[in-house]
Amino acid sequence: MDSFNDSDKDSCRSSSSVASSSSRPSSSGKSPRFLTLKPCSSLVFFPPSESKTGNDLYDDPDFKKLLQTGKMQLEDEKEVEISADDIITGSQLGSGQYGQVFKCHVNKFPQFSLAYKSIRLDPEPRKKKLILAELEATRKVKNHAYAVQTFCAITFETNLWFIMELMDFSLNDLIKERNKYESEKGTGNEVTVPESVVRLVAYACVQCLSYLSSLKIIHRDVKPANILIRWGTGEVKVGDFGISGRLMNSMAHTEIFQIHYVSPERLQIDAPPSNNSRSNRTSIPDSAETSHSTPSADKRRTYTVKNDIWAVGVTCYEFVTGRNPFNVQDRLFDTLTRIREYDPPELSSLPNIEASQDLSSFVASCLIKDPEERPKYSQLKQTPFFKSFNEDTDPQSLTEYCRKFRICSS
Repeated sequence: MDSFNDSDKDSCRSSSSVASSSSRPSSSGKSPRFLTLKPCSSLVFFPPSESKTGNDLYDDPDFKKLLQTGKMQLEDEKEVEISADDIITGSQLGSGQYGQVFKCHVNKFPQFSLAYKSIRLDPEPRKKKLILAELEATRKVKNHAYAVQTFCAITFETNLWFIMELMDFSLNDLIKERNKYESEKGTGNEVTVPESVVRLVAYACVQCLSYLSSLKIIHRDVKPANILIRWGTGEVKVGDFGISGRLMNSMAHTEIFQIHYVSPERLQIDAPPSNNSRSNRTSIPDSAETSHSTPSADKRRTYTVKNDIWAVGVTCYEFVTGRNPFNVQDRLFDTLTRIREYDPPELSSLPNIEASQDLSSFVASCLIKDPEERPKYSQLKQTPFFKSFNEDTDPQSLTEYCRKFRICSS
């Protein structure tokens, strides 16, 4: 299997550059639903004998609540309590701004391949807020079919470990491999992404993000690198809740965003939006009446679920075309300008791109500039593109599509 580099490896996945064919999880087998989430119980961060008076980390009242042990239940086994001493660490799968990810297994159960994300506990207010937000999110997100599962969280020295299910690779990896394949084969060998595969990705994102919204959580970092794939079973799941936030009256304030997937209203620019924006270019069935007024400056600084919906649209557009519609390489100002003012052509109008009107309209609706006119999750679920999802054949299409690339070879 060829290795490939990814500068944005903050997702939980196996990497072909570090996992041999003998150590990889069986992609043809079932997903690891042999584990059941158990809520954290009353906890102590470190034993009193190891505490260090005067050290902010050890004295921090929020971190003192964290556990050294967690509970997991394996198939046909009793509930197992584990600590860091029970975890056998394997290859590093990735690293990012919010931690490192490693392949692992529980020493008594080597047949079950898992992963853990390690985050250094930091009492600095901003970093602590992110750590506790991820901990809260992973405790709430339980057994959802389209969310990467965290089975328990434990502490090791001054680190917090999230024990998670292991996926094969990310959508970002798949896009890069497709682009690499086309580049090597030359013009005329473009690989069309089956619409059923794009629909599966969109369906998984909307279902997961809608579920998070019902828990009063917004993701805030939707992008191809955080959409994980188990190719043998055709499963797609949203992962990495590292900067997720709690909804406060459907809004949350943050300064963190991935620039290529940020929505126009998130850009703190005082100039009014361009009049060229096609805010009404796509209608959504059964949509409620919304205001056509320009978002206020305060709203442009506010993160809502509509920002995640924008990111879903950018992700789907990038998956179909192989490129981010707003990214101007190495030119930040031009990228920001494109996000504010540029309307990407509808997919159905692009040459050498096969896209139905249903797919094109779905993506275009997610990319409406004005968040007041951008659809809600409930409206996206009523679109013809979304409603044509087939839970039997669409995952099969993903498996067949992935087989085209070396990313899936042994």
